[in-house]
Amino acid sequence: MTNSEKLYRQEELPLTDVELRLVQARLLASMSNIDGKVLDVENLMADSMLELMDKKDIYKLKQLYLEELSNPNLEHSLDEIVEFMKRAPINERISLLKMLSALAICDGELHKNEELFLKSAMRKLSVIVQVGKTS
Repeated sequence: MTNSEKLYRQEELPLTDVELRLVQARLLASMSNIDGKVLDVENLMADSMLELMDKKDIYKLKQLYLEELSNPNLEHSLDEIVEFMKRAPINERISLLKMLSALAICDGELHKNEELFLKSAMRKLSVIVQVGKTS
């Protein structure tokens, strides 16, 4: 079996719980930062979501979240992460998009970049969730 065949087969495998939580932490950071400003309310919301995800690896998830906040390659990173999420079960994709939607509106507004990213992610992940209006 060639290396590309091994890689292809690995990409078909479902995400492990650890991979899924790490991807979610990265996406939460990306959503917090997508409008160019990270507010305290976004950090608090993301922190709460991370704590609900995995009590055992919470420190690692929070570290990854903080590292991702300073990622200069945000756009490329987002596309890569969303592609990775295609391997997640449908219920996890729905849950993730609901979390991202809640994070996007927790500051009282839905920024254009947040809305565009959510629509793009929904399309790529073949999932539609409602993004609440804050008016």
